[in-house]
Amino acid sequence: DEPVSVPTTVEAVVASRLDRLPDDERDTIRRAALLGRVFRVDDLQALAPRTPVEALTRALVRLSARGLITPASAATDVFHRGPGAYAFRNTIAKEVAYSGLPADTRALYHSIAADRLTRAPHYRKGADDARLADHLAASGDKPAAGRALVSAATWARDNAGNADAFALFSRALDLLPADAHHERYLVHGEREQILRGWGKRPAQLREVHHMRRHAASMPPAT
Repeated sequence: DEPVSVPTTVEAVVASRLDRLPDDERDTIRRAALLGRVFRVDDLQALAPRTPVEALTRALVRLSARGLITPASAATDVFHRGPGAYAFRNTIAKEVAYSGLPADTRALYHSIAADRLTRAPHYRKGADDARLADHLAASGDKPAAGRALVSAATWARDNAGNADAFALFSRALDLLPADAHHERYLVHGEREQILRGWGKRPAQLREVHHMRRHAASMPPAT
């Protein structure tokens, strides 16, 4: 007759399941969640340098057998092609696993992941910088994340389209320091050109106003 606690949401059900995992599997899936929906064993090993890659692989095989992740050797992303790649079966499992990481540990792991990403042989400046920005922002380095987003936005402008570029430039403004007048001036200039092309005159004029304000705050040229 004692009351039984039953999870009432899908997230709670998944969290309860993850809590019951053996320690090595629970730690592994939490670290993996930080890397994204698709990840590689060697990138995961960088977050747990004291754990032999063979032990990580065994834990991933067991997690795959439990239906939480799946081999992703056919992934189209150049970072994740070939053997040793896995993917979360659903977003909820990834998000719940990620939420289980302590905040300070999470920041450290994101810093490691950002450094590893830029050193990867297949790293593409611009094309991969939105992912880099996510890691940098979560590590606490917002200025660097803002600059990475500017790079990602510039690449998107030339390769993906103005809608994606505008969204990335807007995110960059949220992260760049308020006194980074030159960088913010350039970002507002990019947004102004996009808005001009869209025929959004009032919004375009607001960008011009921001550009003037940042220009006035820049030190005089020598």
